Amino acid sequence: MTLYSSERYKLITIFDFSNSNVDVKIRFGLEVTQLECSMRFDYEGGFTQYEEDGGGTKFKTDLASALGISENYLNIGNMYEGSVVVEYTLQTDENS
Repeated sequence: MTLYSSERYKLITIFDFSNSNVDVKIRFGLEVTQLECSMRFDYEGGFTQYEEDGGGTKFKTDLASALGISENYLNIGNMYEGSVVVEYTLQTDENS
């Protein structure tokens, strides 16, 4: 199995089944336009302190930096207590 990345978040997998009787290649692709994600983490001082320290803006900046992408690719959907839970969407088009 060979995995190719031809565009941002687009994967094409090729299965090559070859022997003396059969020579078959199956190709299929998966194009992801967005990933809906949820992250839970502990923050010293809890949720209230996290919001006071920058909250969603800080989360977006830190995650974009860690992923090496523009913040425009991230949308914060919801944040709530439970230590801190952030629901966000990672998109392939920064204008979506």
